Amino acid sequence: MTDETKYHPGSCFKVADRDWDTKGTLENRKARFAELNAMATAKGNAWLTSIPGRTEITMECLPDSTLPDDLRKLGYVVTETGEGQRILSGAIVERFYDRSDGVRIAITAGSTLRATSTVRHAGICKVSRFAFVIP
Repeated sequence: MTDETKYHPGSCFKVADRDWDTKGTLENRKARFAELNAMATAKGNAWLTSIPGRTEITMECLPDSTLPDDLRKLGYVVTETGEGQRILSGAIVERFYDRSDGVRIAITAGSTLRATSTVRHAGICKVSRFAFVIP
């Protein structure tokens, strides 16, 4: 008994109508994965979360990332698969004004105080999850 509303693993992966110049061997997929990973790393707001060499690639991006659109322009069929969370080392940024008596005042939105110190903390960020195929 099958139900069409149930999740089917791999159903989010579709191959683009692109004439790939390689046969899709493991070495070629690993090389393409390395190129895509370098692109994601250079953007600084996206992460490939798949194993290198797999045909199915999953990635996580911050909401303002343009990487999914960039990959679509390259011919990949990128599908959004949901949302998640990721812990980032500098996600929380606090700005302070240090008074002459040593008291540190947190600067809030709309404040006219000039920040004299900045502190970054690890924090949880919302991410969008995507999937695509390397043939």
